[in-house]
Amino acid sequence: MDIARRGAGRSNGAVNVGDCVTLANAYLKLDVVSGVVGGVTRFDWNDRGMWVPVFLAPSAVTSDVETRQLACHPVFSTPFCLDGRQSCLAGCRLGTLCDCAEVRGPVGEGRVPEDWEIESVDARCVRLRSAGTLRKPYHAIQTYQIDGPTLTVTIEIENRGRRTLPFGIGIRPFLVRDADTGLCAPASGLWLTRDGWEARRHVPTPPAWQFGVTYPLPRTLVDHVFTGWGGRALVEWPTRQFSLTITADTANYALHTPRQGSFFCFEPGDGRSGAAALPGRGEANGLTMLAAGESLSRRFSFTAERLGSLTRTVRQ
Repeated sequence: MDIARRGAGRSNGAVNVGDCVTLANAYLKLDVVSGVVGGVTRFDWNDRGMWVPVFLAPSAVTSDVETRQLACHPVFSTPFCLDGRQSCLAGCRLGTLCDCAEVRGPVGEGRVPEDWEIESVDARCVRLRSAGTLRKPYHAIQTYQIDGPTLTVTIEIENRGRRTLPFGIGIRPFLVRDADTGLCAPASGLWLTRDGWEARRHVPTPPAWQFGVTYPLPRTLVDHVFTGWGGRALVEWPTRQFSLTITADTANYALHTPRQGSFFCFEPGDGRSGAAALPGRGEANGLTMLAAGESLSRRFSFTAERLGSLTRTVRQ
């Protein structure tokens, strides 16, 4: 089934074309896609009549859309393995979860449930739910809402298994990157990652990566989970003359800055790489233990404004 890319939306309106919903107002334009992997394919800010990309939009969205074709998607840290490995958690033998798409990344072993459905949509908000819930030991919901210059994303996951298990939530936006893009996101420590995303050692944040004030993104590869974050970050694009304030109710974020490329990832989220399988299990590594029927919710916001309208220092 082809994902519709037509219908740019209208001011203060929503257009649902097949599996793609467009929300738009005077400040923002957002495309949310359901189907195999639900997420954002476009997030733009209106700069005096010109739409400027905030998230890096894919060049095309095809019928076999994958997470790498999304501009932003949720990330779930769960105790389920996808690569044939087995783990023992809370006395329960956990095997392959075949109906999920694995997303390799710094925050946990991210997974995006397949087959998202549009549950509801109005002029400002679209809500997606994971389909086929009877086949899965969890149920997930994504809600995207625009209000003035702010996009708010709420992600929920419910444990529908029979045992208490660890869960975590994150969000992975692919942000546009220029040569002078700057970041302010103070954090006290970080987990050094290596050997296939496994967080091996926790260290104080090095001076070059403290981001206590807005500082240009490193030109070297950074791919670590930062801890002790105050839940607020600021990204600035001096060339494009706008900024993005990111807030989240998580204590960590992962930062991925390729040596080359037109994007970077600033990923607020729970836990650290491979948290569910590390000593102490998920609870000791930033995940939340959910009993059967319990839910976990996380809220993320993205506010775009012209550069200069926000303070340059983000205080914890």
